[in-house]
Amino acid sequence: MVKISIIVPALNEGKYIKNTLESLSKQSFSDFEVIVVDGGSTDGTCKVAQNYARIVKQSKKGISLARNTGAAHAKGEILFFTDADTVIGKDTLRNIYTLFRDKSVAVATGPILPKEKVGLAVRMLYAFNYRSLVKFSMLIGKPSFIGSNIAIRRSTFKCIHGFNISYLTYEDCDMTMRAGREGRAVYNDGIKVYSSARRVVKWGIAKYLAFTIPNMLNFYFRDSPSKYYEPIR
Repeated sequence: MVKISIIVPALNEGKYIKNTLESLSKQSFSDFEVIVVDGGSTDGTCKVAQNYARIVKQSKKGISLARNTGAAHAKGEILFFTDADTVIGKDTLRNIYTLFRDKSVAVATGPILPKEKVGLAVRMLYAFNYRSLVKFSMLIGKPSFIGSNIAIRRSTFKCIHGFNISYLTYEDCDMTMRAGREGRAVYNDGIKVYSSARRVVKWGIAKYLAFTIPNMLNFYFRDSPSKYYEPIR
């Protein structure tokens, strides 16, 4: 059995996934496996991924289902979920393993930074959205972690029955809130990833906030997040 299973859902991410998988191949920690869950890509995603990872095919689309499928095939004691357009810091897996040696830790996350060179406004948005809001969610007992950077103990994941497949958005926050009831939810600066800011750049900050803020409020207060999330290529 390996210590960590990295699960990467992918759908037509051929332009980005190589950087993700190469960053995993350069980790300072070696006791892990990589599982790419392909949702029916028609580009070169699988061709690239086969050189770095075990590929699991999935006919039905859906981010929650893809992550659950990857977890079902995983052998690791710890599951690490990330995205196919995200680069993982070289010491991230080592820091995850060290953190989870504390048996009270159920789920963890860390900084999510923009992968591309972006302006100050986008960097500030990332800092607010992926650090300040995440830490605030922990303070109020509703740890809401982002899907590109979630580590969770496998036993905890099984106990809470994974991601809710009825959610297309905020499925990550829903899962980590439930996980936080089973043990400690931790934010650790050493668990660092660099995620593509292409959605924010393409949409613009105004459109991004116009979608995100109402969706966040609908999730927290009505348990009804959006069932549509515009694909970005």
